[in-house]
Amino acid sequence: MGSQRQQGAALVLVLALLSGSLMLGLSGMSGSLVNERLAGNYRASVMAQMHAETTAAEMFHALGPGSSYSTGATGALGICPSWAELDEAADDSLSGSCMHVGVNGEGVACYLDVTAGFCGATGGKYILAIGSLSDGEGGILAESPPLMVGVTGGYHFDDAIVGCEEVRLAGGAGVTGGIVSGGDVDIDGGVYPPDSIVAAGMVKYPNWWDGDPGFAPLIEDYASGIPFPGCDPYGLYGKVADLRYMLLSEDSSDPEDIRVGDYPTVDSMLTPTMLTAYHQAWDVEADVTLATAMTIQAPDLPGFTAGEEIAVIRTGDFTSHNGSLTVSGGNVVLFVEGDLTLGAGGGDGLIIEPGSTLTVIVAGETNFKGSLQTASLPLVTNGRPTFALYSTHIDNNPGNSGGSPGQSGIVVDGSARALANIYAPGSNVSIVGGGGVKGTVRGKRIRVTGGGSITSKDDSTEAAGKPKIVSWH
Repeated sequence: MGSQRQQGAALVLVLALLSGSLMLGLSGMSGSLVNERLAGNYRASVMAQMHAETTAAEMFHALGPGSSYSTGATGALGICPSWAELDEAADDSLSGSCMHVGVNGEGVACYLDVTAGFCGATGGKYILAIGSLSDGEGGILAESPPLMVGVTGGYHFDDAIVGCEEVRLAGGAGVTGGIVSGGDVDIDGGVYPPDSIVAAGMVKYPNWWDGDPGFAPLIEDYASGIPFPGCDPYGLYGKVADLRYMLLSEDSSDPEDIRVGDYPTVDSMLTPTMLTAYHQAWDVEADVTLATAMTIQAPDLPGFTAGEEIAVIRTGDFTSHNGSLTVSGGNVVLFVEGDLTLGAGGGDGLIIEPGSTLTVIVAGETNFKGSLQTASLPLVTNGRPTFALYSTHIDNNPGNSGGSPGQSGIVVDGSARALANIYAPGSNVSIVGGGGVKGTVRGKRIRVTGGGSITSKDDSTEAAGKPKIVSWH
């Protein structure tokens, strides 16, 4: 009897041990399956992310001169789309702005004009890319989170106004295009609403805007408290310092101040290789050379191919008074180490012939006067801005006076109507009276008053230049 009890106890013990072993085995198998599934999910998510990044890179390389892609609007995509939503829009409403990459179209990317808050981004131009991993039968195993790649047009001239510290509009000022500010945007008087506003500070506008129901859709999209990405995305000061060093290595002498438009050198001409003027004195009556270009390697500035050889004409102060200043013969680069004045006095002022462009780099102050009438010119010629102004002048004037004409390194006044894309991250810009700019303006503090105006169109830059990546998240 005792022996049977012992055998029964042993059997129970063996069964218990077998059950425990079985549970451990099942647990181990379950853990292995979970780990395998987790590893598979991780691999799928990584593959989807790689497809997003590859597609974004493909879209970026497809942009630039000759690109068939236009910027699309985000209105149909909600706050932030899924892969399926973006894939559907890419085949429908955004077909001209999107591409698919991969055997099964696993990656989709769209070039978009983004309003602030879309997928957590600030306003601007972005490539939105989402990747997926297909099961090969039409199903989706995984999709990546949206990848937002911030890009700026090849010349960093995207919005009508970019004020690094402040933008002020008053009186009858007019702006066609968008405004971006690293501080406040202060609007007063009879100004009509700009197309868009994104500000790091506050957006202040006249009370009478709220009474016009037609303004509501614009005002609702104005965004404040949006971080400002920086005023000089291209590092202009370092690039110009390199350019000046190269010029000084060719000729270390101080450049001469040049004034054209007064007798006897009334009418002058800028070509890629020299500045000449017709000398009217009876004992001369011939073209005379006022400055010649030096050939150097191109700086890494928009509109140039890094490393190519370019001709640069270097001067001290440069003033075009009466008469005409004609730009002819191709792409002209003028480096003004002093102050620049265009359109003073009468005459025809600045004339840029078809097929030619003018790029001016200015170290001092800039003044566009009344006889500067270039607004009828095309914004882009031969894949670069017809007239681009880069200023390294710095205005050090804190307080509310900043941006007034007397405190501004760049002034467009009188009845000047200038076609220009202005990039001046350290300089205040004032557009006053009846002065106007057709193009874009980037400056420290910007003030547009009276009948002043800035008119920006997409072809200011989008028809030209390779975009640059300014953010990736």
